[in-house]
Amino acid sequence: MTERIQTWQKKNKVHLKRLAALIRKIISVTKGCGNRAKVCYVPDGDKLVISPLDGEKMLPEDLYLKWEAEPNYPPS
Repeated sequence: MTERIQTWQKKNKVHLKRLAALIRKIISVTKGCGNRAKVCYVPDGDKLVISPLDGEKMLPEDLYLKWEAEPNYPPS
């Protein structure tokens, strides 16, 4: 890791911890929604709303087909 990235991480340590906590919370709530949920930001209330998905797909069908056809897609 470069020194520049390490410096950025140190400067943003508090924000990164808050982001990690938010991601953990989203994952936890999503598990309670049957592992299928959408996250929407509501600017009027400055809040996130996590709602269960009702069988709808969030991405275009061609992406799902690509993931099924290519075992290493998306690249990690």
